[in-house]
Amino acid sequence: MATTTATRANANFPVSSHGGGICNVAYGSNEPSSTPSSGDFIEMHRVPNGAVVLHGWLYADDLDGGTEALELFVGDGDDVDRFGDMGVCTGDVVTGVRPEVGISYPYGGTLMTVGPYTYTAEDTIDVEVQVAANSWVAGPITCVTFYAVA
Repeated sequence: MATTTATRANANFPVSSHGGGICNVAYGSNEPSSTPSSGDFIEMHRVPNGAVVLHGWLYADDLDGGTEALELFVGDGDDVDRFGDMGVCTGDVVTGVRPEVGISYPYGGTLMTVGPYTYTAEDTIDVEVQVAANSWVAGPITCVTFYAVA
């Protein structure tokens, strides 16, 4: 199991927090330098103490060139799939939904079952490779997280 840290998840990268219900956006991208294995984590970006996550998206190229098996989770250090078990991530075109090859999934998980999630300490939003790709195709992975500060 390995952990890779994207630039915007680095402990020295500043975290912005504004109160008053202003929607903030945190994002991070990473292109793994080698084929990720099951159990690998990619720390995508940080969120501040008090962040109330409202929504988010996972974007990526079509990362599995074989019969799709790649399964990704989006979460944090306390709950690896807090924002979703994205299932088998096919990069296939979906008529009327996704006209291009690639991955574009909204956050779910806690946001769908409980509602917005509030952080009580600074944390990172992470992608976990739950099931490795059959045939890894290098490409960027991006998480975009929308939050307010409590």
